[in-house]
Amino acid sequence: MPDYNSIYVKDHPKISHLKMTVRADFSRPTSYQSLRITRVEDTDGDDNFEWLINGRTYKPKRGDFVLFSGIDLRMPVVRRRPSRVKINILMFESSLLFPNTELAGLFYSDSCPHNLILAEQADSLNRLFDKVIGELEHNDCYSRPAITASLTLLMVELCRLTNYDPNNTPSRSDTELIGKIVAYTGEHFTERLTVASVAHRFGISGALLSNLTRRLVGSGYPEYVRRLRLYNVMRLVSEQGRSILQAAIESGFSSVAGFYKTFHAITGASPTEILKSGGNPRFDRNLSEK
Repeated sequence: MPDYNSIYVKDHPKISHLKMTVRADFSRPTSYQSLRITRVEDTDGDDNFEWLINGRTYKPKRGDFVLFSGIDLRMPVVRRRPSRVKINILMFESSLLFPNTELAGLFYSDSCPHNLILAEQADSLNRLFDKVIGELEHNDCYSRPAITASLTLLMVELCRLTNYDPNNTPSRSDTELIGKIVAYTGEHFTERLTVASVAHRFGISGALLSNLTRRLVGSGYPEYVRRLRLYNVMRLVSEQGRSILQAAIESGFSSVAGFYKTFHAITGASPTEILKSGGNPRFDRNLSEK
């Protein structure tokens, strides 16, 4: 996914504004605390564009907002090329802006799956979203407090629109723990990882590990590892030209049968339905929301 605009405010490197054309977004934020408020700017009539987020598919429309946390797995699904879907992103570190609030818990809440806010609900968000971008671009000695205040108001409005209850969200200690687990898994997913071995490494029970990942990632730990491997297969195929089977082996799948089973379960398609074209995964059949 090419970045054609990135703005960082002076003395505030953890906040950025990016405009992107969606082509192959297999990347994940470097920190589990990295949050993204994404507004769909233009789909250029591409009704075939969908996002696959943690194993579920969504079809954003112009003006929609989609919230991403640093533990989300995502990639676009487009059935023709080139995709001209343009998005506008505010990306920031939650601990930097909201050290004493639970507003950031919205990004990890399961009350609004993957936090898709439709365009018809988003009128009140657009003004606040643009205000934060304007302050980023202004970039003077007043920008830091102005951005923090504007972003806080934007977060409050997001919470109200989604009926988010900060008392019914994972604790900070839970999100910190799962953040460490996600970071570790991201480095070792090509290896043999089991619930027991990972739980032992972090000094917790297997049941707690499963409960944390199910609540914050939307699946049990083994399923999360399989999804991570699958997304890496897509990255290797699209970005580095690997064959599907070669990419599957490099990504940690122990058998061809296991890869095919995981692929179909998550995407609703078979690997043979993928065409490498312009860096975009392409599916010839509709994906069903899981």
